[in-house]
Amino acid sequence: MKNFKVLILEDNISDARLLEIFLKQYSQENKAMVKCDFEIKHETRLIDCLDTLSIERFDTIIATLSLPDALGVDIVETILTNFPNANIVIHTSHENMKLALETIRQGAQDYLIKGYAKADDVAKSVLYAIERNQIRKIMNLQFEVLN
Repeated sequence: MKNFKVLILEDNISDARLLEIFLKQYSQENKAMVKCDFEIKHETRLIDCLDTLSIERFDTIIATLSLPDALGVDIVETILTNFPNANIVIHTSHENMKLALETIRQGAQDYLIKGYAKADDVAKSVLYAIERNQIRKIMNLQFEVLN
């Protein structure tokens, strides 16, 4: 069984709890092609997220785009500036295609809309993002070797 560490960056406790329930439910129902479990930590402010990332490694960060100390694309930019290998999935109530594309351009792996994303959607997004991020790291290493 694979264990994945997920950091939820969400100031709304109910939304954070729902994400945790979704991931646990997915693990318990064994819907994954590879059996997995999620170890979850929760932060409510970007500054606390950065502190946590400086001492712990996470496979994925699920982040909202509205925090008490940061908003929008700045959240993605700040995390990736400080932790370039971070793997971010956005989970937000902003149904804005322009914003969604901008967060992806800035390095987020996926963009989920609160209220529409179900347990399977969240878990698959996290798992796919982990795989894409691992492939990206390998490609970056290969590129460095070639240059």
